[in-house]
Formats: sequence, structure tokens, C-alpha cells
Amino acid sequence: MIPPEPDGLQHRRLGRLWRDTTRFSGTPPKDGETREYLNKRSHEFVNPRHETYLTVGAWENFTLFEPDQWIPAIVELAGLEPPSEVVDCRWSYEWEQGENGRPMADVVIHYRDGRGVLGLLVIEAKNLGKTLTGDKNQNPGYYLDQDEFEEAAESRRLIYCIDEAFIPDDAAHFIGPQHRSGIITWQQLAGLQIKLAGQLPVPPLIRAFIAGSIQHQAALRGIKPTALAFEYLETERSMIEVDQALKEDRQKQPERSEQLWKLPELDVS
Repeated sequence: MIPPEPDGLQHRRLGRLWRDTTRFSGTPPKDGETREYLNKRSHEFVNPRHETYLTVGAWENFTLFEPDQWIPAIVELAGLEPPSEVVDCRWSYEWEQGENGRPMADVVIHYRDGRGVLGLLVIEAKNLGKTLTGDKNQNPGYYLDQDEFEEAAESRRLIYCIDEAFIPDDAAHFIGPQHRSGIITWQQLAGLQIKLAGQLPVPPLIRAFIAGSIQHQAALRGIKPTALAFEYLETERSMIEVDQALKEDRQKQPERSEQLWKLPELDVS
């Protein structure tokens, strides 16, 4: 069973973001303009177009799963050697180094394996539609070689989480143990969570509901997971295909009259 998080840890993890007033944007409303507040002012934590909203929504799903299920899996998907038998972990968002520190990483994950060895994963998330740019993204040490990280874990890896449509042409440069870094896509991340939902030790209806909810969450963000919640979706048409279907392939009146609502007759024999 997944051990419960210490009292208040999840609240503090999330509050680190929503209580950060530097993450507001837009013109502050004048007195008496409460009704129009959200039209003029936005915070990254609740802005569906911001990568902070994207990252937190995806990562909090991992509270559903055992660390040994998801941590080795994302490391392997990123093209790196996965740890074995992960028994515990914690993570936080937008960690800064020291009193005058600069923003360090979107997600920092600290984990312990079955032998008691500590490891660290730093996740650098890129919003949908963005790729890896800038010198710091070419240098894992920019993220990994900080005093606090070196003291916390001997094994430290960096994983870039990006949109599959914007993987850079030189992606091989970012992948491999020699670089201590790798790439995972938002599509892979959602697909992994859907697969893990299907393995939860709960009744099938609950597993299906959780998997479907994760897929719905991804769809609202414009992400098509690499694995879908239900097999029939693999061959289901997209909305574009439905819209562009030939006349003879479109839904006809008999389908709309099918009595799907009707209970079957009882067998009294």
C-alpha cells in the first residue's frame, strides 16, 4: 500500500506555488472590481495555458501510485538506467537555492531504494509547443551540480519533459547516462499514468474511472497519451475525422433511435 504523506506535506508542496505572489500576471483590479478579477488577473497555478498548471496537474497524479511503479518507469522512458526497488520518495515544485537563489527546477524528486541509497531526479518541464533552447538546457550540470543536490544524493539525473511534436533535432545530445539527462514527453507521461491506473489494487470500475479521468485531464490540455484508457478508443475517430466524414459514413437516424436506455426483459424461466 502507498504510505500516506506526512501531515500537511502535499498542502505545503502545492502552497509553495499558489502563495507565490510573483506568479501573478495582468493588471491588478481596482477597488470594487472583484467580479472582473479573473478577467484581469491570473496566477500560473490556475492558468490552463501555463506550464506550471500543466506540470502540477500531471505530477500530483503520481500520488496514486507506489514510487517503485512510476519513478523507474519515467527514468527508463527518458532513456536512462532506471533505479531498482524504489521504496520512498518526496518531491516539490520550483525549488530555489539559498536565500538569494535563482529558480532551479520545475520538479525535484528525492527517492530511496531498497538498499537505502538516495537518488535525485530534476525535471525541467517545457510547455506544450516549446522545445529545448538556451545554453542551460545543453548542460545538465546547470541543474544537477548544486551543493544541496550533491549532499542529498550521489545519483542525480535530469529529465526534460516536453511536447512530442517539439523534440529537438539534436535530441540524442540530451539522452544517455554520459550526459546524465534524458527526454520524456507529456504524451508518454500521461500514457504511463493511464497504464498504472489499470494496475491499481482497486475494483475494475474504479480503475477505469481513474484511467478515464487522467485521459480526460490530458485531453483538456491538448495531449494525446501514448496509451489510452479503453481499447475501443484506439480505433475511434477523432473529432476532426467525425467532422470530415463522408455523407454515407455519418450517423444516421436509426442510430439516434436505438433504445440504449431500455433495460432487458427479465428471464422468468
